[in-house]
Amino acid sequence: SLNRVANWHVNRDEPDRAVPLHEEALSRFRARDDRAGIADTLDFLAMASYLTADFRHATVYCEEAIALLR
Repeated sequence: SLNRVANWHVNRDEPDRAVPLHEEALSRFRARDDRAGIADTLDFLAMASYLTADFRHATVYCEEAIALLR
């Protein structure tokens, strides 16, 4: 649900409010070693980071998501 609320903020043009929610979701998925959840969250984080012009983090999130999805 954290990712859904965060994505809602992205869709409302509030990506800066979304990033902390996605980061919390990522932390929870990592704690559970949920690879699918981690990959989805990294994808969300990449987009939110891109929209906040944080291109370095967006790239890192994309690369990690791609590796998990392979």
